[in-house]
Amino acid sequence: MRRVYLMSFKPLFAFQVVRGEKGYELRRRASIEEGARILVYASSPVKAIVGEFKAGRVKRASPGEVEEFVLSGALKGCDERDLPYVRGKSWVAIIEVTSPIKYTSHLSLERIREIAPWFRPPISFYELKPLEKWKWLLKEVEKLLK
Repeated sequence: MRRVYLMSFKPLFAFQVVRGEKGYELRRRASIEEGARILVYASSPVKAIVGEFKAGRVKRASPGEVEEFVLSGALKGCDERDLPYVRGKSWVAIIEVTSPIKYTSHLSLERIREIAPWFRPPISFYELKPLEKWKWLLKEVEKLLK
């Protein structure tokens, strides 16, 4: 079974990803596997799961290499706004965004907490494991896909 992650984004980047405008996501120290399902959580003021994508190729690079890729236009949708996040870090994961889906309606934090009051959105990302514990969330997401 492929792994599933919940990843937080600033709303601007979340919507760029799920609309397919941003072809790569940059994360510090992320160990995401190719083929993983990534649920996209847009942080405040949206506070909702707004879509998902499948992780394509994942490459590990130094911040300097990432900056070169971004400034040369090699990473579709990435620009100078991505650079402060990666500068000065030991390494960066470049995650290819494939098969993005923008949900027609959103799964709000308010709705999620009606089901699971203990739920906290990730600061960056976390794997939904054990997957059995997160069955309720995946069920809610599946409703959005219908």
